[in-house]
Amino acid sequence: MAEIYGISRRQARRITAKAMDLIVKDFDEINIERPQMVAKLIVTLEQGMQKGLLHNQSSGVATCAKQIISLAGLAADSSYKNRVRKI
Repeated sequence: MAEIYGISRRQARRITAKAMDLIVKDFDEINIERPQMVAKLIVTLEQGMQKGLLHNQSSGVATCAKQIISLAGLAADSSYKNRVRKI
């Protein structure tokens, strides 16, 4: 951010911290619950996948898909993988 906007790193950190505080305050005010936020994030990630497909950005599509899998709790259990390998 500092290099992009030509400001000092300290100023960039200050701006970023204020933005994070504002986001937290907004969430507190609207009393958003975790399931609602997860649903909203999944929709946003799906839109990102669509844009990635349109612009031939396979790494972006894969990243969005990975995050959706994680948010939805669909990731494979690592302990299960370890049990399968031992058999």
